[in-house]
Amino acid sequence: SALLGSLLRPSAFVGAAARSAASRDALLAESPVALRARVPFPTKPNGNVARRGPAGDMVWYQSLRTGLKRQVGIRVNYNTKRHMWYVMAFRPGDFVQVMKGKDAGKVTQVIQTYPKWNKVLCWGVNFCTKHVRPTREDEVGQRVQVEAAIHATNIMHYDDKENTAGNLGVRFEKRDGEYKKIRYNKATGNEIQDLEPPKWIPVAERT
Repeated sequence: SALLGSLLRPSAFVGAAARSAASRDALLAESPVALRARVPFPTKPNGNVARRGPAGDMVWYQSLRTGLKRQVGIRVNYNTKRHMWYVMAFRPGDFVQVMKGKDAGKVTQVIQTYPKWNKVLCWGVNFCTKHVRPTREDEVGQRVQVEAAIHATNIMHYDDKENTAGNLGVRFEKRDGEYKKIRYNKATGNEIQDLEPPKWIPVAERT
């Protein structure tokens, strides 16, 4: 916060003009405003580097003010040293309803899943402002609205036929002489169809 406050003062910008290019790049790299963003697309979950501890191996961070825990690193199996994936109840293309947060009640569609973080990227919900810095001298920085990944526990499967949200259920049915695994909505009993996920386009280009 102290670094951000110094960057926002006019005197800081005057002093930065006299510094070398390496010093300016170092300030931009440490500034939380830049966010290392170079493309106006949704950012994949990467945790919080500042809260991973001195060794960078911290997985969970607990706030002293609220007492809530937050995942700031990828879980690792201590025996195999490999990343651990969550068992996701959602697939790209599934229709879901947001149950918690500022977009509670909205019906949306899953664009992408992140099994290492137990998060999903949904269409048109959980918008955030992303600061994109220029990559060339003839470009200018911009602020864009993009969707941010939402935790999988904040959404539920949505049945558009019954207009009801419910949990995921799995059953085996015999079709064409073979038993197949069928996903269904527990609230309605209807099968969850496998659909193609929507292609993400910038918010400014949406009609």
